Amino acid sequence: MTKSQNNRLIILTFFVMALLGFLESIRGAVIPSIQGFYGIGYKDIGIFLFIASLGYISSNFFGASMSYSLGQKKLIFIGTLCIAAGIVGMFVSQNFILFLFFVAILNYGYGTFSISANTLTPIIFEKNQGMMMNLLHFFYGLGATLGPRYAGIALKNHWSWQKIYSMNLPVLIIFLALALMSIFPRIEEKDKEEKSSFKAIISNPEVLLFSFILGFYVAAELGVANWLTTYLQDGKKIDPVQSATYLSLFFGIFAFGRLVGGFIVEKLGYFKSILGFLITAAVLFTAGTIFSNQWIFLISLSGFFFSIIYPTTFALLLKVFGKEAGKVMGVVITISSGLNMIGNAIIGQMNDIIGLEFGFRLVTVYLLISIILIFILKKRIGSQVQ
Repeated sequence: MTKSQNNRLIILTFFVMALLGFLESIRGAVIPSIQGFYGIGYKDIGIFLFIASLGYISSNFFGASMSYSLGQKKLIFIGTLCIAAGIVGMFVSQNFILFLFFVAILNYGYGTFSISANTLTPIIFEKNQGMMMNLLHFFYGLGATLGPRYAGIALKNHWSWQKIYSMNLPVLIIFLALALMSIFPRIEEKDKEEKSSFKAIISNPEVLLFSFILGFYVAAELGVANWLTTYLQDGKKIDPVQSATYLSLFFGIFAFGRLVGGFIVEKLGYFKSILGFLITAAVLFTAGTIFSNQWIFLISLSGFFFSIIYPTTFALLLKVFGKEAGKVMGVVITISSGLNMIGNAIIGQMNDIIGLEFGFRLVTVYLLISIILIFILKKRIGSQVQ
């Protein structure tokens, strides 16, 4: 590949992550509208989020092998088609069960986008990979900042949640046209003899620790993304626009944290950074939910401390497992995605059974579990990594 072709792919990959962040973050802002449209409770919203995660996880099972067999261009085409089909299907669904079917298709597309970006990054980022990976995650955060803001303004102008989603279809078409005009490198699959079995990998205690750390952390992060606007509107009686603004601010600060977080990790080291940020995130989030409405901004501020956990934990994984990291990563993503799926479903159940005040605060519980597991991991491998 020429340098200009590589640079074009870098820009396209950044665009994929920004678009993914934008589309995924809309969901949290429109959940109350979906709830009202179908006349459903928090338990059903939990099922909705469970199905969304299931669709995403399914793409993780099939997407990596498809990237080898079909190539990146066809993978992106399939992902775009799934997202478009999911949006159109949700638009016409008058029945909640049919809606859930198209939610699974939509999120399968989201997962395919994520796979395409993640399998491209080791190839197109030849230099300064650490910095470029942080920049890649910054673009996701940038998209996630704009998504709730867009949804909030649209809701203020009395747009339906269906229209809010469907207005993204022209952007998908433009993106697909750019992708089809790009030249993608061929990604070679590893020889079969180099592959480790799932059983061999999962028997490693460190693999399980990484899986559970990321699983509970992602459940906390997506707990905020999915439930914050519902919590503010129904629990704190804040209007939809202001609620979406708090979520947008959370992701704006989150994106800034991703941008500067690499420098902080470089200074403090992996474990100090992860533990310090997790503890601070837990304190700020809890304070924002316990104190009066004038302190809700602390939840948004906690986004800075959420920001580095995911990429830094993966960077730690790469350092610990070295050449085996690629094989380990697939297992870790699968297990952690399953935990996240269950974690957000539990939040929905608790919101219905006990109330939003308790259910939403499960985010704090998930963060505390991650903190405990990080301490255990540090005790096991701390001598290997700073």
